[in-house]
Amino acid sequence: MKRHFSAGMTLLLAGLSVITVASFSHATVPLYDGVNFPDEPYRYVKSPAAQKQSTPAPTTISKVYQLNRPVYGVYINSVELGPQIYVYIDRSALIIPKGATEFTLSAEPLAPTDQPGGGPIAGNVYKILAATENGALVIANQHTTAQHTIDLRLPQGYPATGQMVFRPAGGQWHALPTSRIGTDIYEANLSAFGEYALSIPNQKSVTATRRKMLPYGLIIFCGMFVVAMTAILLIIRTSERKKSPLTIEEKKNKTRGRDA
Repeated sequence: MKRHFSAGMTLLLAGLSVITVASFSHATVPLYDGVNFPDEPYRYVKSPAAQKQSTPAPTTISKVYQLNRPVYGVYINSVELGPQIYVYIDRSALIIPKGATEFTLSAEPLAPTDQPGGGPIAGNVYKILAATENGALVIANQHTTAQHTIDLRLPQGYPATGQMVFRPAGGQWHALPTSRIGTDIYEANLSAFGEYALSIPNQKSVTATRRKMLPYGLIIFCGMFVVAMTAILLIIRTSERKKSPLTIEEKKNKTRGRDA
């Protein structure tokens, strides 16, 4: 009897311990949207005027890979909580110069110097480079299923409509097919090395179209209103005529007709 009692008490105490630990753990662990959520305030190279909170500088990231070792995939990510940039490239997607023994993959945050035509940049521009001692690397985009992606985090305070944009060295900004893969994380293919950023598509064209259509809409509405009111007045006058009493002369003529 004592053995059964002691065993039962042991199980009961163990269960209470698990529940207690779980309760305290749940109270201290934040909710996650994937990894590293909630995020710390976005770190800008050049903070916008609206941001009053000071933050540390964004991190420049660089990683060296040795080519004499098996490499199946290379990646870099910044150290913010959560990361403001994450890059992944399958090894088979990289065209490496002959004779190279190692290469460096890096991402440098920059302040925007000009804006894409489709909308303003939100956050930093990130310059992605990969080079060896024998020259730069190239990403193979033709006839390959290898994965090569870039993820960027949208700063707080922006609508969830991020659009990835890309600019090669000496080129112009252009939009990339973009997927939203988290609360504020957007992903696109890393088709080439260069500058990447998130932009917010503007709605100026839609607003301008609505403003242009507004006068025409008012004219049409006023015309329909006039037609409707005219029809109502005609109906009222017609009904009043039908219901109007006979005049004295009309009554006399009607009586004479009956006597005849």
